[in-house]
Amino acid sequence: MARGRPFEVGNKFGRGRPRGSRNKTTLAAKELLESYAEPIMRKVLHGALQGDPRMLQICMDRLIPVRRELPLKMSKLPLGTADDLSQASEMITQKVIAGQLTPSQGHGLAELIERHRKVIETKDLEQRVRQLEERR
Repeated sequence: MARGRPFEVGNKFGRGRPRGSRNKTTLAAKELLESYAEPIMRKVLHGALQGDPRMLQICMDRLIPVRRELPLKMSKLPLGTADDLSQASEMITQKVIAGQLTPSQGHGLAELIERHRKVIETKDLEQRVRQLEERR
């Protein structure tokens, strides 16, 4: 084999371990943990029932997982022109100030408006360039 080309053309197995596959150490650790899962869980539950705050936290994290952000429902925002985007941004700001949206929700919506602004800007620039080229 030539240096710098360790795999033959068409070799589908020579690119290393497939994405998402576990290495041997991880597999061995998982197997060991699974074999002791019941006694470990019993010890954690026993500690939680005795009032150990760390064990209680472990149990609560498993019983009540961290709540993910819920989808946001709101009226349609005007997004057609730069003026519309300015209005939409103002509406979002007012809703955050009024407590109807959380600051993180407002930030997420502002990011979407900014991306939409870039799309409008790109389309406008493309149209201007096309018009200039047609004049030549």
